[in-house]
Amino acid sequence: MQFDQTYRLLFEAVQMESIDAVREAASRIFGSAVSVTDNSFRVLSADADPGSTDDMLETDGKNTYVSGELLNLFREHDLIASLTARPHETIVVDWGYFADHPHITTGIFWQDHILGSVTVLVESADYTKEQDKALQACANALALVIHTREAGRKKLQTERDNFISRLFHGFASPNDLANAVKNHYFRPGSHYVVMATEFASSSISEKANEDDPSLLIYQKDGVSYLLANSQSTNLKKLVDWVKDRGQRFGMSYTFNDLLLTSRMAKQAEAVLRYGNRTGQKKAEWYFSEHALEMLIANTSEPPAHFMHPGLIELSQYDSANNTEYLHTLKIWLQEKMDYTAAAGAMHLHRNSLYYRMQRIRDLFNIDIDDMNTLVQLYLTLCVNKF
Repeated sequence: MQFDQTYRLLFEAVQMESIDAVREAASRIFGSAVSVTDNSFRVLSADADPGSTDDMLETDGKNTYVSGELLNLFREHDLIASLTARPHETIVVDWGYFADHPHITTGIFWQDHILGSVTVLVESADYTKEQDKALQACANALALVIHTREAGRKKLQTERDNFISRLFHGFASPNDLANAVKNHYFRPGSHYVVMATEFASSSISEKANEDDPSLLIYQKDGVSYLLANSQSTNLKKLVDWVKDRGQRFGMSYTFNDLLLTSRMAKQAEAVLRYGNRTGQKKAEWYFSEHALEMLIANTSEPPAHFMHPGLIELSQYDSANNTEYLHTLKIWLQEKMDYTAAAGAMHLHRNSLYYRMQRIRDLFNIDIDDMNTLVQLYLTLCVNKF
């Protein structure tokens, strides 16, 4: 293959900003297997999978690595040191396992920092000058793609961190949520909760799948907050993990509107603190179960902390859709849940009131059959103005 065609193939692959695309172009250039690893010898792209390489690769379930046995062989022959110390130089690998399968390899560098290595299976240890040039061209192309990818990841991580901070401080906007979903660092669900625990966020992050965009972790003043879909499998695992270690956690109400995250985080923290003060050995503290006793105990929490998220969502829905669900709930509670009296007070047919109350139950997760919820709704409406 002519070298100008090599450049064309690599240029097209770089335009795709894909390590796989550059590796595939290199395979076409050399007509043989090519593998790309990062500087920890995690496999970024390879022609073979771990099950077909005679134990030369291994996987941890998420990433594929060069096997420990092979890494020891690399160290014995100073390959890792050679790649680092001899940038932009082709190195022949023809010892050990490679005696019958010689490879040529070179480091992938960006501004004198090694990003990884690219390795090509060759027919003999006597590689040609054209192969040397082609390998260095592949390494340069990979350096550009890997650097661009890592720079993009850092930018996205910064954006994600800013989004999480704004969300938990109550400054996030609908546009922030749309960008988070668009850039794949948050996956929306239907019902959410905030969990608060005194475990360090690093421990929580390590236990949680950091790549799971349905979980968001934030830490402030020694408390770690986890925003998750209420039905998330990872949330259930984390709850069990915290309980197994004898640590308490506080859990907010379930809510639909992500922009209520800040308020729900305060609920989770409040019930966690309440649990700590009681001296009980119970690990699970759910705001929905303890809100009334916290109010009665005069915990000095602001009244807004006790507000059922459904009331806020009712108010927002009414404003956006010109409905009267909040007013309906308020009158129904004032009339002591008497459907006939409430319907008369609002000049509604009883069936219309039944329909509205069912909609309130279904749309806003308000359990109108639960006495604790009803008492809290009534008290909340008394101390908070809508």
